[in-house]
Amino acid sequence: MAAVIVAACGKGPPLSRSNAKLRLTFPSRRLAASFVAAGSQGRPQPRAAPEARWPFLRNKKLFSEIGNFLSEKAAPSRLILHSAKGSGGSTAVQATVAQTLKGGADVSSFACVFDCDSTGSKDISGSARGTDAGASWLDGFEESLRKQLAEQLTPLVAGDSKLEGSITEALVAATFRQHPEAAAALISAVEAIGSRQGLPGALALGTELRDCQDLLLKHRDRPEELACSVARAIAAMPSQLLQLRPASQIHVALTLLCAAGRHSKDGSPLRSSAYLVAASQGAAAAVNKDLVVILLRAESLTLPATGRPALASGPALFNLLEHAVESTSSNKNRFRLLVQTSDSLAAIRCRSEGVLVLTADEWSEDMARAVFQPRFISEAENTDWQAVWAAVGGHAAHLRQVAELLVEERKQLDLKSRQEQMDEFRKEMKRERDLPMRNPDAEEHKRIAEQQSKDDSFRADSRIPESAAEVLLRRLPEAMGEEVSAFEAKAAFFARHPLIQSLPGRSGKRAAQIVSQLRHVCKQQFIGAPGGIEELTDPVLLALIDAGLLVPKWQVDVGARLVLPNRFTRSLLQAWAEAQCIELPLTEI
Repeated sequence: MAAVIVAACGKGPPLSRSNAKLRLTFPSRRLAASFVAAGSQGRPQPRAAPEARWPFLRNKKLFSEIGNFLSEKAAPSRLILHSAKGSGGSTAVQATVAQTLKGGADVSSFACVFDCDSTGSKDISGSARGTDAGASWLDGFEESLRKQLAEQLTPLVAGDSKLEGSITEALVAATFRQHPEAAAALISAVEAIGSRQGLPGALALGTELRDCQDLLLKHRDRPEELACSVARAIAAMPSQLLQLRPASQIHVALTLLCAAGRHSKDGSPLRSSAYLVAASQGAAAAVNKDLVVILLRAESLTLPATGRPALASGPALFNLLEHAVESTSSNKNRFRLLVQTSDSLAAIRCRSEGVLVLTADEWSEDMARAVFQPRFISEAENTDWQAVWAAVGGHAAHLRQVAELLVEERKQLDLKSRQEQMDEFRKEMKRERDLPMRNPDAEEHKRIAEQQSKDDSFRADSRIPESAAEVLLRRLPEAMGEEVSAFEAKAAFFARHPLIQSLPGRSGKRAAQIVSQLRHVCKQQFIGAPGGIEELTDPVLLALIDAGLLVPKWQVDVGARLVLPNRFTRSLLQAWAEAQCIELPLTEI
């Protein structure tokens, strides 16, 4: 682009800095306006508004019921919170724990939370327990239990070494009282520390503990005193040599008992967990409090997940925790258990045994709309909101996923719009260079013709640009590919279920029966169970429950009923049922 700088040097006073006039001349006014608009983009622009974030919400009724279980001494020993995946069950538990246990010394119980879905192949504490996939998970459970218990006990001690020593003695005594064989395992663990083999989770390999051999010789016949003395000596070491926080005597004693379990001669992978559970009971009883162990997403322990089988140590740990609950049921200070799970059969079984079972329900439309508008969808885009609600309903995880996808979709649409404007601008610049002197009327007619040609290329209802919500919903199955894959796995499990395979008749008759029931399930809001869900005998409904395609609900005013996990699953299940009929060969009908 050529810009001509013209100085007004005609008649009049000579050219000077005060009367010189600079004028930019462009081949056309339209190109000049475009140039000014493009140049203004380089100027400092106002800071963009921050992106909308997903708010933190909690169900008041569920929050109150879980809070009562955590804070009241007269609460039951067990509580099961059943919720479909992504419906907010684990979030409700974590929020309740954070709010209820803020009282510190005024709270009547300790709470130790562990997410059972945080499994991995790496051993967290640095020790090896064979090739079982649950070994690293057990290390994570033990680390979470001892660390959270130590963090809640440390403020109560508040620098009182005498109180800290009495709590340490209580937890050690409780361990040896329930597990007498722990004495020999403890001596082996202390000998390993004395030979600089370290203490997993506390002392690194090669770290020397002074007087360790002297303590071992002095207290070999008194394992309780040996454990307390070694824990006191390790806690007194410089903080830079310790790997655990808080570096308290209580925390070291708990870590030492875990290490003793790994030196046990029976080789049980749960020995460290058993010692730690017993020690935790003793520590909680020493300060006159209950101990509540909370397992989030507990279905990961017993149900196979994509890419891995069920953990072999999961049921054994459940038995260990159940035994601890039963053994302290009549004590003043009890060991209690809160399990959040999506395993429907486990929830039904526990309720039939008299265990308190709570359920996390989906959001109402008013609640979901208050979250979405105007954070992610403006008030004027009511049609977009109705489309989102029809697609995913009140499922919390799906709503959040759609909200995050909407933000990304708007960014992509804005980027595409800017790119089109830039392409148009470059095209206009090239035309100005090729034909600098053009007739304005001809240019206007050409612009009108181009706009008419562009409009005629689309239907009348397609000329309005699509909103971000419309573009997203058109490719929703692709955007929610993980959910679709999870549904396909459940549908395949349902199709291979023994109850389905044992249905009488030819394959065509079985398919007709199954599809007929699936259509009925998808059309109904819920399936009632007046006699109780545990009394159901329908093979299709039982297979759907086992596959996770139906979840139980219990309410005082409505009674027991079965519902689909979410609206997205309802759509996929209905489409899957119709596809089974279409793919059925004519020879098998």
